[in-house]
Amino acid sequence: MSSSKLKTENSKARLYSNKESGQVVLIAVILSVSVSVLILFALSLPIADQIRNAGDYLSSRQALINSESLNDEVLYRLNNNKNIPSVLNLSVLGDISYSIVADWNSSTKQVLSNSTYRDFTRKIEAVFISNRTVIFDFGVWIASGGLRMENSSHIDGNVFSMGTILEMGSSYVSGIVSTSTTPVNLPISDEDINNWKAQASSGKIIDGDLNLDNKSTTTVSALKITHNLNLKNSGSLTLNGPLYVMGNLDMDNSSKIQLDPSYGGKSETIVVDGTISLANSTYLGGSGQNGSTIILATQNTSGCSNVDCTEGTPAIRLSNSAEASAILLAPHGAVYLSNSASTKSVLANYLYMQNSAEINYDPYIVNTNFKTSTSTFWSISSLKEI
Repeated sequence: MSSSKLKTENSKARLYSNKESGQVVLIAVILSVSVSVLILFALSLPIADQIRNAGDYLSSRQALINSESLNDEVLYRLNNNKNIPSVLNLSVLGDISYSIVADWNSSTKQVLSNSTYRDFTRKIEAVFISNRTVIFDFGVWIASGGLRMENSSHIDGNVFSMGTILEMGSSYVSGIVSTSTTPVNLPISDEDINNWKAQASSGKIIDGDLNLDNKSTTTVSALKITHNLNLKNSGSLTLNGPLYVMGNLDMDNSSKIQLDPSYGGKSETIVVDGTISLANSTYLGGSGQNGSTIILATQNTSGCSNVDCTEGTPAIRLSNSAEASAILLAPHGAVYLSNSASTKSVLANYLYMQNSAEINYDPYIVNTNFKTSTSTFWSISSLKEI
């Protein structure tokens, strides 16, 4: 074979060899890229799922936050005496959320909040309850009228007075006595008393006197009496709500006023526009459980014409072994305890005690919680997702 022909054939062989090598490399690159893409795709799937799940979680969480915001809005309105419609709408991030507010009773409200955000819906049920707590740090709190004690009367508890304190004979105070010439507000205000009147007036109204005599008994819910309330000769009244007496309250001869056992450790109010008199082994008290008591209040300005209250008509008078397991409140008038009468606490302008009268402070009434009151603080009793 000639040398020129041999050279031509070698050139063709190298050309074919180069073409085959290029194709192999191209195929290898394509396979490598394809495998890389497949690997990246396989790796990206769980990452995409995680991103999607995170987005779903955030959307669901936002819907829950919207529902909780509605509950906060209702609670804010309750505690600030704002209008609360039966259906409350709130726009958050362009989505409409709503709450349905239902009254179970005067001290309990149910709120059903519903919010949808990016196709995720969260619902919350909240129950709000009202509480009115008054703090009593002293067994006796006296304004400028002062305190006078005689003839073996005693106070078992702390005393605060903005007036003079006279302990005469064998009378004594077993707690700490504090005085101040600077005016200090009572823990209960006239506004509180007026609120209690309004609460009682929302119930049944008796136009005239209510008389319970000769062991007669009755149970009442919220009640307003336009004239007098008279109990004597073992007459008994059980309260299942606040009481407002526009006239006088007179109890005599083993008569009784007490709270229904359903009150548990909670307390209730009796407000009297006129004067209050408990005599001859009468009893007034709470449900029987620790912490339960009655606040017996009057805004009457009646005082005593002389220091020993033998003349004049005090706003509240307890005598002859009368027991008021209660807090006596007469911020503008006088309270007079005599002849072994006893009570838990007194807040008054002037207090006179004589003849073995006793005030035995009950530590369970430091924080007195009322079952019903228009002056309230609302709080969350229960919260759950539904």
